[in-house]
Amino acid sequence: MKKGTFNLIPLKKILVISLCIFSVSACDNSEKEARVLLNEAIKDWKADNIETAEKKFDTIESNYLNTKTATDSIKERATLKVIYKSEYDSKKNKQKNRGGFSRKVISSIDRYFQLNDSYPTDLTALEIYGKSDNNNYLSLCAYKKAFFNYGYLLDCVNADKAYKKDNNLQKAGSKKSVPKTIGKLQDYPKAKNTWGAQLNPSGEIPQMGFSAYYINTDRPDKIIKKQIVDNIKVKYSWSDFHNIHSQDFGAYWVGNIHLSKNKIIKFNMEQSRSKSRLIIDGAIVYEQGANTEVLVALKKGPHKVEVEFINNWHTTDFSLTFSEEVMPISLSAVKSRLDESLLGKYDIHYVGIYESSNKSQPVILNIEESPKKIVLFLSSYRAVTWFISNPFDTNIAAIVYGAHHPDSSITGHVDEATILLPTEETIGSYRTTSKCRCTPIGFHCEGSNILSTKEKVELLSNANMTGFTGKYSTSSVVVPEIFVTQKYVSKIEKSNHEINQQAEACMKQLNPDFENMFDSTG
Repeated sequence: MKKGTFNLIPLKKILVISLCIFSVSACDNSEKEARVLLNEAIKDWKADNIETAEKKFDTIESNYLNTKTATDSIKERATLKVIYKSEYDSKKNKQKNRGGFSRKVISSIDRYFQLNDSYPTDLTALEIYGKSDNNNYLSLCAYKKAFFNYGYLLDCVNADKAYKKDNNLQKAGSKKSVPKTIGKLQDYPKAKNTWGAQLNPSGEIPQMGFSAYYINTDRPDKIIKKQIVDNIKVKYSWSDFHNIHSQDFGAYWVGNIHLSKNKIIKFNMEQSRSKSRLIIDGAIVYEQGANTEVLVALKKGPHKVEVEFINNWHTTDFSLTFSEEVMPISLSAVKSRLDESLLGKYDIHYVGIYESSNKSQPVILNIEESPKKIVLFLSSYRAVTWFISNPFDTNIAAIVYGAHHPDSSITGHVDEATILLPTEETIGSYRTTSKCRCTPIGFHCEGSNILSTKEKVELLSNANMTGFTGKYSTSSVVVPEIFVTQKYVSKIEKSNHEINQQAEACMKQLNPDFENMFDSTG
């Protein structure tokens, strides 16, 4: 220590001890300061701000060591850590994650721990990341690493469902089963009481969309947040949504759907470790806790839709979508359907995404002005509700849309003459270029590029893809974002040529030629 300087923390300790000896009021002040810090630390800890709480505990036990509160702090901190550690018990993870894919994830996490003596910060650090379709399933897992290297929390329930579903589809030759039972409202039991009686006693229903009421199920009579939403969806972890702990989250949605004619409507429910109830015109159409599709025959006119939802896990993932039951077609059938339905020339504008970034909203497509009529090709990995915004009244002759997970739908400013063609699978990629790298086992490229998508889309039609929009995750995009001109195509072809050169260099590096080892040395 340099002359004339002081170590401030030890000095603070000395001052606290000395002042408590000579002044009762000073000691009381220190006690109060420490108590305020302790209360804040406990509050931060319970709000999952562990790092902030730890700093405050350290301050109390360092600067206020001679106070009674410091003793209380040590005890409280130890108790909180014991509880915290029990929440991250690895045995609980294995009990809750028993599906085919989650077992792969847990095994990979265990191997990571053995090599690094700590748990990964996120799942992208695992050895299974980047292999096969693992990234698609990993994105459906919720993961959180504990402080103090105590363990982790894992929820791969949705990933297991997707993994199992994909495997079943492969075994069945990619044939999707369609519900055969079409229900009628008079065949369902009537609800004696709905949440609306308590949360919406006036019976208020918005002209458009749904009124959403978010509650904590420990205090269901208190509305935490009320808002108007376009869709019945919610997805979050821990307490990231209106500060409601996920395991205590509840919601009530109410709104009207208006039918221009008698229709069979498909209601698609997706949920995880929760329970929900769907009520239409007072009839209980569904009341369970599993993913399902329900077909209901509804007559022309308005119908009141109510949804009650109770979550029971540290992640919340729920959605209800509905659309007229339309049978998806194979990609091979798209061209013939377009040929028989459309006359004259048209351009193709393609939109590709992985998923929607918004918890409760559709992906908005802001259609730019076009002198020619267009056909939209929309592709995603997860099911998406596409909202068409067409301020320039661009002539949209048809919309072809598909997803890896079924039940994407179209809404918004869609003319009745527009042909809607849902497909059984994805159409193309959201990437403009492939991400490539040289690895110890070879040259690896992740995903296809815009030229592959262009070639595939143009084979499905008699038109050129002149517009492209691609995002991994988004809530709103401009269509098109990129005009696919010959100049742009040449630019991508040049990029592909450079990638091919990188691949050749990579293979030479991994498999050197003894005969030509010294050729480049001059």
